[in-house]
Amino acid sequence: MNASAYLDKLRKRREVIETTLRHLEKEHHIVDENNDWLDYAAYESRVTLLDGLTDGYLKERLEIDSAITRIDEKNYALCACFVCKEMREEFAEV
Repeated sequence: MNASAYLDKLRKRREVIETTLRHLEKEHHIVDENNDWLDYAAYESRVTLLDGLTDGYLKERLEIDSAITRIDEKNYALCACFVCKEMREEFAEV
């Protein structure tokens, strides 16, 4: 697979991440606006879950942006995102 194919995969994954982050933001607003929580621990648990998911996606987006930059500059290095792992496995077979 050539570099442009990997760039396409990375960009598509980034789009999915952006969509997911928008959804998580909406969910966070819903949780914050809902005053009917009977159990404050349930509220805290939901907020912690949403924050953790958001942090994970933000980190992955940064890794993808970094990988895209490296590919554009032809300065390849290792990245932890799933697309780059797939690239490394494919190159290891060659």
